[in-house]
Amino acid sequence: MKKLQNEFADLFNWAEQQDEYWVEGAKIEFAEQMLAQMDAQNISRKELASRLGTSPAYVTKILRGSTNFTIESMVNIAQALNCELCTHLKTKGKTTALVEYNFITHDVESLRYFPGNISKNTAPVSGIAKNILKCEVA
Repeated sequence: MKKLQNEFADLFNWAEQQDEYWVEGAKIEFAEQMLAQMDAQNISRKELASRLGTSPAYVTKILRGSTNFTIESMVNIAQALNCELCTHLKTKGKTTALVEYNFITHDVESLRYFPGNISKNTAPVSGIAKNILKCEVA
């Protein structure tokens, strides 16, 4: 059993060195965020397809992670979901979280963990985290 674990660890380490591993992960992450927005806004695949001027089959293809996106197509999808596309680069080995801050109510609304972190789910922000994250904006 230990040999199998070592072989798996070696295979996983090899995969992480391949660009394709990271490309596929980014596509899956985008599709997960897209689906989360669709669920939150109660938007069906058919409705999203209509907003995009495409077929429900194309939306399904996107959600399966089998589409190679352009920045333009990602922006179009975000706009169809009443969202903005945000991208970022992070230093390898660092933990990244997205904090959604409402400038109207001056409140931290949610915290989203990105791949490689403990959880990928949107979580309510605790009172302690809210106090730590609030800061003056220059």
